[in-house]
Amino acid sequence: RSLLGYASQTAWASDWRASLPVAGRDGTLRYRLHDVQERIQAKTGTLKDVAALAGYVQRDNGKEYAFAVMVNRFSVSEGQIKGRIDQLLRLIALNPTGARPAQTAMR
Repeated sequence: RSLLGYASQTAWASDWRASLPVAGRDGTLRYRLHDVQERIQAKTGTLKDVAALAGYVQRDNGKEYAFAVMVNRFSVSEGQIKGRIDQLLRLIALNPTGARPAQTAMR
């Protein structure tokens, strides 16, 4: 089980979730992922040449998944990397059947 999966099953799970920014609404996700607002709660992380996002995403079918994405040593702008991370989360959130997106979707 993942740490995020474990945290969502504890007695303090509701406090934990309340501490995470909601996409398109508050915190570090206020200006990100407006089109899937309220369906992603996550914590961002940024260091020199590192961008990360970890939390929970709810799909169209209501099923929820824990996720963690970290990209380092990238050769494009941090904004481009964050855009790609957001694109990946949109693919997860808006894909109700669980079908695998085309491999070219992230290119």
